[in-house]
Amino acid sequence: MAPIRPGLARPFRKGEETQLLGLMKGLAKFEGYIDDFAVTERDIVERGLTYPPQFHAHVVPDQETGELLGMAITYVLGWTYSGKPHLVLKELFVSEQARGMGVGDLLMSAVINQADQIGAFRLQWTVLADNKRAKAFYRRFGARHDAQWENWEIPLTKESLQKAPCEVIAKRAQ
Repeated sequence: MAPIRPGLARPFRKGEETQLLGLMKGLAKFEGYIDDFAVTERDIVERGLTYPPQFHAHVVPDQETGELLGMAITYVLGWTYSGKPHLVLKELFVSEQARGMGVGDLLMSAVINQADQIGAFRLQWTVLADNKRAKAFYRRFGARHDAQWENWEIPLTKESLQKAPCEVIAKRAQ
């Protein structure tokens, strides 16, 4: 096997859907939701390569083979209380064979650059509570844990929707 030679981070391109999907599945396995993973190559094209895109994907290819070594998926919240955009880092993943080679640094730098280019006032993401390695990685970029906020969710399952006091949601559960 040839040595891995990471290239520069760049936006993903048409024709790379299969590789990007593979990285997404790799993250789903790592984070434990592979059984619920439902993204397809068609979804990637329709949501990431149309205008306006629903997400942006930064990738780092191998210089020799072109194989995608890592990805960072972002989306923009148009504005919040600041009147400026807010960039959300939804996923950052580096393939196992490319870890420790600077691929994560390249991806995170691309994401920070994207935030700067759109005039974002904040870059925000979530990290698995027990992922100490990721937390240390993000701290190197000046990130900090926001202990003021907690993540909340409503799983949109029949059971949870039946409990909802909202009439519209309750009807959907029937």
